[in-house]
Amino acid sequence: WIPRAAGIRGRQNPSKSQQLSSVQNGSRVQCMQVWPHRQPKFETLSYLPPLSIDQIARQVDYMIQQNLIPCIEFDTV
Repeated sequence: WIPRAAGIRGRQNPSKSQQLSSVQNGSRVQCMQVWPHRQPKFETLSYLPPLSIDQIARQVDYMIQQNLIPCIEFDTV
């Protein structure tokens, strides 16, 4: 038996009028997505510094070993 600490109240159930009908996040997040189950993942190396041909080949080999799908990202310059 552990005595209750002084000044700490137990949880109180809010009345039905105070309960929310759905979960809310305070409008901090506009949308959230979850990756579909058993769908392949892909990577474009967008955030890496400039790489040599050998470094790119090693990155692609690593992605394939991790069951990722290397993709080509196009950008107009």
